[in-house]
Amino acid sequence: MAGGKETPRQKMIGMMYLVLTALLALNVSKQILDAFVAIEANIYKGSMVQLARGDGFIEGLELAMKDTTDKSMTPEARAQKREKIQGILKTIKEIDVETAKVIKEIDEIKIHLLDKVGEDIKTIKSDDDNVIVWTPYDAKFPLRPAKLNLAAISSKDNFDVPTHELIHDLKPVPESSKGIKLWNIYNNFRKVLIEKTGTYTDNGKKFTVSIPGKGINDFKNYPDLEKKVKDMLKKNGNNVNPVDLGDLATIYAELTKKEFDDYKNGDSKTEAVHWMGRTFYHAPVVGALASLTSLQFDVLSARAKALGILASREAPVAQYSFNQITGIAYASNSVVNPGDPVELTVFMAAFDTDKQPKVNLSGATVTGIENGQAKAKATAPSAGEMTISGNVSIQNKNGDWVQREFNPVTIKVASKGGSIELPEMKVLYKGYRNLLVPTATGAISTSISGASPAGQFEGKTAFAITPQSLSPVTVQLTGKDASGNTLSFGSYTYKVKEMPTADVVVTSVSKSAGGAVMVGTPSGAILDKLSYTLVSWQILGGASGNTPRIPATAVGNMKPGQQIKITIVTRNSLTGQQNSTTRATAVSN
Repeated sequence: MAGGKETPRQKMIGMMYLVLTALLALNVSKQILDAFVAIEANIYKGSMVQLARGDGFIEGLELAMKDTTDKSMTPEARAQKREKIQGILKTIKEIDVETAKVIKEIDEIKIHLLDKVGEDIKTIKSDDDNVIVWTPYDAKFPLRPAKLNLAAISSKDNFDVPTHELIHDLKPVPESSKGIKLWNIYNNFRKVLIEKTGTYTDNGKKFTVSIPGKGINDFKNYPDLEKKVKDMLKKNGNNVNPVDLGDLATIYAELTKKEFDDYKNGDSKTEAVHWMGRTFYHAPVVGALASLTSLQFDVLSARAKALGILASREAPVAQYSFNQITGIAYASNSVVNPGDPVELTVFMAAFDTDKQPKVNLSGATVTGIENGQAKAKATAPSAGEMTISGNVSIQNKNGDWVQREFNPVTIKVASKGGSIELPEMKVLYKGYRNLLVPTATGAISTSISGASPAGQFEGKTAFAITPQSLSPVTVQLTGKDASGNTLSFGSYTYKVKEMPTADVVVTSVSKSAGGAVMVGTPSGAILDKLSYTLVSWQILGGASGNTPRIPATAVGNMKPGQQIKITIVTRNSLTGQQNSTTRATAVSN
């Protein structure tokens, strides 16, 4: 999966693929195999949720077409409404035909793999825990994937069959393989889904979407992918409805897999490895089945989102389109005295990152509009209150601008006072350039003793301090007012901690397949940008390397059961400091 800005679902599925990739060439343990069983079951449940979600939009449209209770509509208007809904339902039916093709293809591959590993799948009973296929593919329910009971599989660790049957154990993966066939079907579904969802006529306006060639499967990271997708949708002779652009781009991006990634082989030569190869090479059969179920989840999730877009074109609220929501809370007063009651207004707000609103303000100046949100600045008076009022306008699907006033914002100017924030953490870290952000009401400039200026942090003046010991650090906050007078805002004492060290895991090492070194950021680490990378590993008295893969040749001369110690060197992304740690493990066959 691509890095960068990802949804929680993408992170979850990406993590599963990461684990799969790290374990492909290993003799995986029973615990790991059981984990794949649980992963597959959870993903299947998610697929059923997405299937029901999509079907809910269809049911809503069918009910809306039958609705005759709206007395404000003339017979002609009601007939037009029914005709519009019928057109939407026709498009949905076409989408479901394509969705069913992918679901069926993946189910057939699953059954084929089970058959090849020698599992008995002829007898199917939905309530039998000893049966592998609980609910088979049914033509009456073409969108429902087969429900598997991976716990009943006896050959969970068979990796030869998924490798041979899906990618033919060859590099590059041959075009004739089942894996590449599935890859092409999956990407064609992505193309058809976006084209059918984005091509329609509304109020006499014709909107069209056409995906060129094989589409996009080459990108650096998720932001790069988003940009490429939006650029593609805007070009190629397309006429995309602006209100659909963000939603269509999101669906396309979430269905996109990076086709090739560069990896170093045993000879330290870089070679491009196909996504199918990365996912299914030496994958245990339960891992391969879980990955296939994950693809079905992606397909059904994308289908549900597309149907939501189509259904929204009939609903009264469909004249507006939003791709982001956020919770907002504000207090009746921005400044209160001790003991005063505080009242909050809390609500959900929706906005579109692809549409720029128009904002008019009294008492403030709009400094810019980005991602559908306006930023404004104002200068507070020396004392008393200031009020900012105005209006905001957004464009509906018909291209009309709709204006709404917003509640005036009242700000009370407080008396002079100051404080220091640590924007990244609540303590200082030894050897790290810790940022301190001072806040001082009534001061036009601030300074912190023992710290050096560090520029700006999110628009605020920041200072930096780098402790060289674990002794507590005390600093003084001062400032100057408009007249040049020095103001003192007190002292602040902070504890100093050592930087957290990397989490290092060495998988079980075998003579036949080698092993792997995994480096991660420790849980509970407060620094958002902190990460660790692998520098090198060294088997005590033996081989060394600088990649996560420990080749089988590194332990080929060792005996099964022999205890080995591996020294792992990691690098801190923030300080550049390298640390070493030692892990012990036993060599298996």
